Amino acid sequence: MQKIIVKNLVKSFGEREIFKIESLEINENEVVGIVGNNGSGKTTFLNILAGQINYDLGVVDIKGKVTYIKQFEELENEYKGLSGGEKTRNILTTKLRDVNNILLIDEPTNNLDISSIEKLIIKLKRYKGTMCIVSHSRNLLDRLCTHIIEFEDGKVQKYVGNYSKYLEQKSINKKREEFEYMQYIEKKNKLEKSIVLSKNSTKGIKKHPSRMGNSEARLNKRQVYETMEKLEGHTKALEKRLQMLEVKDKPKCKKVPKMSMSYNDSIISKIAISGNNINVSFGKKIIFNNASFKVYTNSKTAIIGDNGTGKTTLINHIISSKQGIQVNNKVKIGYFSQSLDNLDYTKTVFQNVIKDSVQNETITRNILARLLFNQDDIEKNISLLSGGEKVKAIIAKILVSDSNVLILDEPTNFLDTNALIALEELLTEYKGTVLFTTHDRALVDNVATNLLIIQNGEIVGYEGDYSSYIDMVKESKERKEINVSDLELEFKITSVLSKLSITKNEDEKIELEKEYNRLIDLKRKRI
Repeated sequence: MQKIIVKNLVKSFGEREIFKIESLEINENEVVGIVGNNGSGKTTFLNILAGQINYDLGVVDIKGKVTYIKQFEELENEYKGLSGGEKTRNILTTKLRDVNNILLIDEPTNNLDISSIEKLIIKLKRYKGTMCIVSHSRNLLDRLCTHIIEFEDGKVQKYVGNYSKYLEQKSINKKREEFEYMQYIEKKNKLEKSIVLSKNSTKGIKKHPSRMGNSEARLNKRQVYETMEKLEGHTKALEKRLQMLEVKDKPKCKKVPKMSMSYNDSIISKIAISGNNINVSFGKKIIFNNASFKVYTNSKTAIIGDNGTGKTTLINHIISSKQGIQVNNKVKIGYFSQSLDNLDYTKTVFQNVIKDSVQNETITRNILARLLFNQDDIEKNISLLSGGEKVKAIIAKILVSDSNVLILDEPTNFLDTNALIALEELLTEYKGTVLFTTHDRALVDNVATNLLIIQNGEIVGYEGDYSSYIDMVKESKERKEINVSDLELEFKITSVLSKLSITKNEDEKIELEKEYNRLIDLKRKRI
């Protein structure tokens, strides 16, 4: 059953047309992820579906009641004094208590740490109805979505499957478009050459010699006329075939120049940064208690921990070289801060990036292109940029500096999925050392070679990727429980059920249900 029907929908801001949707249907129980570059119209589309803004032309038919959880929710004012993550969790919990049969959500993972995003995914999986989600979390889009709607160049296209399937289909479509374009160019060139040859053949037909007799001249003239008529007919037929040839537009081809950058001061030591006996507390809350860590040279190290455990605090200690921090004397740090305070708002993107660049102009422009800045974009004044564009400008500025260690505190905030993939590729290619925090599970999975896990006031190092670490933790937990007696196992199950029956906290309920199912699986394995 169709729940949302859109036809000939046009939305503009001033003279700029944001998008034009000829036909789009969203059906009952579909979970639709909405993706596209910043400014492509994703949030505007949700606002139109929710009836909160007007559109220029077209029809929007909503068959049901809508619950809309906005990116900048009004309820935020009710949670003053809480962190960004705590506000987001409370807003989502409040709004998801009584949802209608159409749920619209705009960037629900903003400010949430990896574990909170996992809880949100479990919570949203329980929802029975039609859901449209704007999100830059590739993990969420993969785990939840049955369809993807892409906003690109003012057009909208719907794909079947989750985010990974969408990327696969997009890749297949691109290859098909390239193949069809090459076939079109090949046919077009052949026809154009044939037309030129045919016309030249007409010009090359010789008239009869002056010494030829009258009867022979008449015969020759008739033969020449017949030949020219045939050639002209052939030329016209070729020209008609050329006119009838279906024109294929050249597919947009984004050139991806490789990272080609030199580092004059390489770090000889195996360890770039380390910390010993770090102690930090805020009031009665202990953040670090005699914590120690090592960041290995040329590693890509992700700092993992829930909100409030001290990820940004650790970065601030390193940047400030506080007591207990040792930084190799060859280290030159390029720092990305969540405050976005590393830009001159009176200058353009290119002027900002080239100012302290140790790379040549070609490399600098290449890095900007890799981060999806086009020629017009780099001439924009910083004050005119969106949040995502400012993030990309700072990252470009750091990448072309003389830094050999990048420290990035939540660089994925405000970035759309395409920009996230671009950042991921650049960090993977980067030859120096990277230390970063992020709420984006996919970035951690695809970039990190090492982890620093913050838990219980300690910093635990792990050499390997995040998925391997999660598997190790699960195996360790299962090994410990193998020796638990059947009586102890029954007691644990009863205890969890008891807590489930009385708790009213949604997040706690999710965790208890997960624990209950895990214990039941363990019990089944023993039977």
